[in-house]
Amino acid sequence: MTSRHPLPWQRPASGSPSTQKPTLQPSANQNMAAIAKPHLQSPLPQSPGPEKPLPHSGADSPQCSRVRLNGAHHTPHPDPSPRPLSTQDPNNSPERHLVQPTEAWDSISGYYSLSRFHHISTWKNEFCQYVHSLQQQRRAQGGAVFPGRERLRRQRAAQGTGSPGPAGTQNRQPCILHVDMDCFFVSVGIRNRPDLKGKPVAVTSNRGPGLAPLRHGANYQLEVQYYQRRRAQSRAERREGTLDETPSPESPDALGNGPDPDLSTLSMAEIASCSYEARRAGVRNGMFFGQAKRLCPGLQAVPYDFQAYKEVALALYETLASYTHDLEALSCDEALLDAGGLLGDLGVSPDELASAIRADVKERTGCSASVGMGSNILLAKMATRKAKPDGQHYLKPEEVDDFIRDQSVTSLPGVGRSLGLKLASLGVRTCGDLQQMSLSRLQRELGPRTGQTLFRFCRGLDDRPVRSEKERKSVSAEINYGIRFAQVSDAESFLRNFSLEMERRLRGFGLRGRRLTLKILVRKPGAPVEPAKFGGHGICDSLSRQVTLEQATDSGELIGSEVVKLFHSMQVNVLDVRGVGLHVHQVLRSRPASQDPSRPRSIRDMLLARRSASLGQPATPGQRERERERERGREREREGERERERERERGRDREREREGERERERQRERERGRERERERQGDTERKREREKEIEREGETEREREGEKERERQRERERERERERERER
Repeated sequence: MTSRHPLPWQRPASGSPSTQKPTLQPSANQNMAAIAKPHLQSPLPQSPGPEKPLPHSGADSPQCSRVRLNGAHHTPHPDPSPRPLSTQDPNNSPERHLVQPTEAWDSISGYYSLSRFHHISTWKNEFCQYVHSLQQQRRAQGGAVFPGRERLRRQRAAQGTGSPGPAGTQNRQPCILHVDMDCFFVSVGIRNRPDLKGKPVAVTSNRGPGLAPLRHGANYQLEVQYYQRRRAQSRAERREGTLDETPSPESPDALGNGPDPDLSTLSMAEIASCSYEARRAGVRNGMFFGQAKRLCPGLQAVPYDFQAYKEVALALYETLASYTHDLEALSCDEALLDAGGLLGDLGVSPDELASAIRADVKERTGCSASVGMGSNILLAKMATRKAKPDGQHYLKPEEVDDFIRDQSVTSLPGVGRSLGLKLASLGVRTCGDLQQMSLSRLQRELGPRTGQTLFRFCRGLDDRPVRSEKERKSVSAEINYGIRFAQVSDAESFLRNFSLEMERRLRGFGLRGRRLTLKILVRKPGAPVEPAKFGGHGICDSLSRQVTLEQATDSGELIGSEVVKLFHSMQVNVLDVRGVGLHVHQVLRSRPASQDPSRPRSIRDMLLARRSASLGQPATPGQRERERERERGREREREGERERERERERGRDREREREGERERERQRERERGRERERERQGDTERKREREKEIEREGETEREREGEKERERQRERERERERERERER
């Protein structure tokens, strides 16, 4: 992984990083781990390279990084003159390389500076703020200038293909554009690497052949089998999953069924993005690099380049904002445009607008983008799948029914693996199958909200608007890499410093929170002490505790004291802690979002500054008047569309009422049928009882006749006895 300032152990020597042969030297991560975990593990074996490098302080040497991601560095007695660390040097004891407690903040911030997930989520928030700021400026100034829109207008006028102004009715229909960069991380990484174009490429932190030496205590095969079992079991079975039948990692048989400890295991560095050539070989995003190397031996690895990603994302959003401010930021490489009014203003078709945007993005970034178009967000996103790679597709209204009928239900938003399995158990695999189910049954099987949503999605209906800003309901931070504590005080120090990170985030958003949730990942009983992925969390149980404060706060000190109390209430073995997460809910707006002066300018500020510099002068009164007129026209169109949608919703409500009444009538008919069945069963039961009663009466009569016959027999016997007595 590389960043804006490459770490010392990441700087390649000479030649391509993908072709260099790894050397069996102790990695910087392992050196840091040897310091951070003096009580947990013995010196590590040599490694061809770090799976995921941890943050590094520029003042330290490559062999001795001052950064720690655990509490073992919190000590009041640091060594003022540390030496380069070697895992083979017995004089380099952990106590000689301890760091001052104030450096915990640097370690947490450094971790996030190298986390791609943190960068992606942060950029998304900043792009949302940027779009919202553009719209606020336009309203304040009474208009705006759109260079891309004006350029397209001039091109059409020069070509004589149309004139500026309102277009036909077809262009006034709602139209959403979904712009998505193709293989974003890979495309940016090979922009200046023509030798890698057309080859299988993956962005990952591993540079070697996809192998990593097996560390003492790790059991790669056990972890793989465990996760395979989890994927194969149902949700209920997964909750009952246990490792009781597996040998303890401390026992001699712990590695009995695992790979040979003398052999290398597959690298567990994750692939963030892979090219389409790699995908054709079976490689997928999120796959482990070692597994991907087996599927595609020619796979080339390129490092992370967050600064380049940021620059390309900036250029993408600048390009989109040059056409319209009706944007919704989905990610650093993905956005939605509400182009209904734009098409009517320019008099162009959706395909013409998409072609112009794709050409501008290609020219400014050197990377390709695909565009999907439809009458709503759902259809636009589904059209993008058909447009990829480096293409565009407009899903026309008359094509929707035939198109969506054959789509898999898993392509619908919100349908993941669990819900997909639930639908499959109901015999539903395509949207066409889903259309055959009534609304009442969907709501009964999946819940009212989910059933209603899927009932509409499978028919191509989606009323979600393109929103420039969404209300934030929570703020969270998590670290599940490199977390190891030697004692409780280490965990407490880490949690207090982690709360300072939460304070920075809350104040950056201008929020305060009232409910705190602490989530801890704890090694699962029976799981290996050392995970297969270096520095990873391994097989864990997730524990959580929460507390509600008397009043909302953004104070890191107050949050830290409450979080430490929550941690103690869990009563976990501190040696088994593998991950920490902190979530703040019930947030309230306290003040305008602030920008930390110690951090680089946000993407929002950079974009606004670039836009002001490129435009130079504010819009003229004539431009503002034209923009106000266009805005009024767009507002009338939106109001008309909202009215039509309200009418459609009323129609759907009436249909739901009719469907509900039909369902109630069917229920009443079923109840009457059950009542008739109960009556028939009662008649049959009474008939059987009568037959039994007659049988019992007959039996009683036969018994009485027999008793009479026996009495007559006895009377005859007595008569004969008296006759014999008289004869004597």
